[in-house]
Amino acid sequence: MTDAKVIRFDEPLSPEEWRSIISFRQRAENLQQSTYFASDASLGAELKGDSSGIVSSSARGLPSDDSLAALLLAFRHFYINDEPASFLKVLNIVPRHNRHPDLVEFCKNLKERWQKALFGGLMKMSLNDDALNAQQILDLWLNGHYFHTDAIKAKKLEALASVLGADFVKFMLVDVVSRCSVAILMLNSALRDLVAPEDTL
Repeated sequence: MTDAKVIRFDEPLSPEEWRSIISFRQRAENLQQSTYFASDASLGAELKGDSSGIVSSSARGLPSDDSLAALLLAFRHFYINDEPASFLKVLNIVPRHNRHPDLVEFCKNLKERWQKALFGGLMKMSLNDDALNAQQILDLWLNGHYFHTDAIKAKKLEALASVLGADFVKFMLVDVVSRCSVAILMLNSALRDLVAPEDTL
């Protein structure tokens, strides 16, 4: 179960671990306050097709381009493993310092939620016979459009949009970020009562 938890540690953390937690908490608060999460838009999409292929697609509740760019700017710190606020990095700190079975299970379930958002739940889909998952969609957007100019990934993204529709491909991006963000905000809530030593601030 992933019921609300309050994380406490049974032993001291290293300064680096504290810095990761502090960075994670600050960035999670920024994520939660983003324009996208402040709105009440209901995200959804529809894809229609027949034996000949895709006929039409539509999406609703998509954020504006500026709102989406701000959301991704906040989210990427949790997604990139080398970042201090990396979701998996911070999640792995918890069971190292508190082995209570309920807390270990909580962390396991959060990791499964994260992995499922990135690698599960997407319809069977391929581009030029290459299977696609949500993590790859995210990678195409981040590295082929928003933060880097990888020409090959930009071309793949354009090809995907030409088949599925630009709004539907954007929906897939927002959907995976939203699902991952649920795990981020659950972990942040569980870390809410932690107070870092003054020498780590």
